[in-house]
Parts: sequence; C-alpha cells; structure tokens
Amino acid sequence: MSRDKMQDPRGKKPLVWTSFIIFTVIDLMQYALT
Repeated sequence: MSRDKMQDPRGKKPLVWTSFIIFTVIDLMQYALT
C-alpha cells in the first residue's frame, strides 16, 4: 500500500481531497446561511 501511494502521488488522491474540501466548504456555508 505504501509503495503504491509513493509511486502515484498525483493519482486520484488530489481530486478526492479537492472534492472533499469543496463539499466541506459548501456544507459549512449552507450551515452558516441557515
């Protein structure tokens, strides 16, 4: 597992993190607006 992550640092991980952050920000904004 560690070797896979090291070999593919620019794989799908960044996209997953980016989408996760975006959804989190949207969720926080909706919570603040409510």
